[in-house]
Amino acid sequence: MTTSRATLRTASRAADQVDADPAGVAGATARRGSHLAAAVRGSVSMMFVGSVVALTGGVLRFAPVFAVQSLRYALAAIALLVFVRVFRARLVLPHGREWIWIVAGSATGLVAFNVALVVGTAHADPAVLGAAVACVPVVLAVLSPLLRRRAPSLRIVAAAVVVALGAVAVEGGGHADGLGIAMAVVLMLCEAAFTLLGARVIDRVGSWTYSLATTTIAAVACGAISVGFERAHWPELLSVPVLLGIVYAGAIATASAYVLWFTSVGRVGAAVTGLTGGFAPPTAALLGVLFGADLPSPIGWMGMAAIAVGLAWGFAAPRAADDPLTGRRDYA
Repeated sequence: MTTSRATLRTASRAADQVDADPAGVAGATARRGSHLAAAVRGSVSMMFVGSVVALTGGVLRFAPVFAVQSLRYALAAIALLVFVRVFRARLVLPHGREWIWIVAGSATGLVAFNVALVVGTAHADPAVLGAAVACVPVVLAVLSPLLRRRAPSLRIVAAAVVVALGAVAVEGGGHADGLGIAMAVVLMLCEAAFTLLGARVIDRVGSWTYSLATTTIAAVACGAISVGFERAHWPELLSVPVLLGIVYAGAIATASAYVLWFTSVGRVGAAVTGLTGGFAPPTAALLGVLFGADLPSPIGWMGMAAIAVGLAWGFAAPRAADDPLTGRRDYA
């Protein structure tokens, strides 16, 4: 009788947990929904980024780089202000140390990234630089949880490696000298830093504020560089295709991409969101065909398939065993 009563009490507690515990059916459904929404946001964000890469290699190829980037980020900031009004989003004034993360994120991920890109282009083939950036998902999968004093998820790291290998296959091979390789590494680190630094503040200030602040800072910084080094080339901006390309890159692609990306980071973390970075190379490769580039090689198509496999694996909702309550073990 005692055993029977104990069994009934245990069963009753288990039933109560199924009703109330987010790790139960409702919790698992919520996690799947959160992962799906994050996957969509991150993927669309990287498609926008890929379209900007295609434009940069197309109609914007011969335009002064920092003038283009200054205008792009300025238009993105203006568009974000409009979007905030339209969607009734909330902007939060950063305080104290938060400004350090925001300025550092803009300085590394937007300004230094473009400096490294300009220097690297003179010393390395575009495929080499693209392959380095394609490794960012692995960097995020490892560093993001470590910075939060958590062990990286083996599943997320493995999925990131698959995505990165697929992206490298899409980018193809190339040649580089020592400085070119160094700039490729800098590009990878700058790209990762933009997300990792943003992850430090978006829990409070939100994706809209971080995106608006970083693009505003970058617009001013890139503009200053352009004034110092590119004034003789400003007339090259005055063509309809170039101006239309800048408007699209800034007001549509960049503004949308950053908000979508950091909203995803805020929901499921940088490690998981970073997997969707694999969408950028295929998007750039396919859209590049419109600007005269060749279709991807068979290896490139295989790389796209690998990216899809890695994304599906990485975005599978965490098992309850990952964490008894929320599955946050995979998050970072």
